[in-house]
Amino acid sequence: MSTSSADFVHYLGGLGLLTPEQLTKATSRVPKTSDASILGREMQKRGWLTGWQCEQATRRGEVVVGSYQLVD
Repeated sequence: MSTSSADFVHYLGGLGLLTPEQLTKATSRVPKTSDASILGREMQKRGWLTGWQCEQATRRGEVVVGSYQLVD
């Protein structure tokens, strides 16, 4: 089962990887019912997240350890 973009945004918001403004800008272009991978591609295109971060976040994997952001 795929993750919805709304769930993806909620998870990313809790991680603090993106600012609220970035989340708003990205989600304004993608319907909340769409698959998270579509939103992830938009965030990658803007240079806000790496492909690995998007993949991990979609699966609820670790992308933050303490105060460090994992990028690869």
